[in-house]
Parts: sequence; structure tokens; C-alpha cells
Amino acid sequence: MKKAMKRVRIEIDISDETYEIMLKLMKKRKYEKVEDLLFAYMGTMYKMELAGALLENDKNLSLIKT
Repeated sequence: MKKAMKRVRIEIDISDETYEIMLKLMKKRKYEKVEDLLFAYMGTMYKMELAGALLENDKNLSLIKT
């Protein structure tokens, strides 16, 4: 069964310096579009936030592998 997908458009304002850094990261990690880099970053931030929430919730949990 195929899941329904939604297309969204995100616009952000960044400085020229930040954009240059993003272009360098794109080349280093072989991303074709800036959007791919942003989504990878958002995914990493989500994992970190989730890991932090889990650690905060369960004091006995000392290591999370993502």
C-alpha cells in the first residue's frame, strides 16, 4: 500500500555567508540541491531532539543509537 505524500514549500532567509557554507557542505557531502542538505540537517536535529526527550524521560537510559 502506497502512503499519501504531501509536497510542501519552505522558505528561509539566510545570510550570504551561511549560503556559502551550505554550498561547501553540499559539495562535500555530494548533495545536488540545497534542499537536500536542509532536509538532512532537519532530520539530524529531529533525532537529537528525540534522543534528548527520551533521555529526559528515562533517567536509566544512558545511550541511544540513531
